[in-house]
Amino acid sequence: MLTDIFSTLASSRTPGVYSTVVSQSLPKLSSAIQSSNREESWVASSAIELVGSLVEGAKGALGDGFFGSFAEGLFECLKTAEDRDVLQVSIQKLFPYYLLTL
Repeated sequence: MLTDIFSTLASSRTPGVYSTVVSQSLPKLSSAIQSSNREESWVASSAIELVGSLVEGAKGALGDGFFGSFAEGLFECLKTAEDRDVLQVSIQKLFPYYLLTL
């Protein structure tokens, strides 16, 4: 349900909503991704899924620095992750959009 809420907020046509949602949630989600450990892989998986919902809601207009704000933490998390859910969510939700920004 939270993923739907994030996606709906990110897709809002009202000026300023998308930037507010991203500026308030992305730093916290990035921190959750970066600080999770192997025993708490569900935290990273959930945070990645919520970031993916922001991406889906934005429909391509992510803004400058969107991926840069959490990419380092994401790749570090993926390097140490043993949980398939973390890897699967990352690949399904984020990498197709990340590759489009290159």
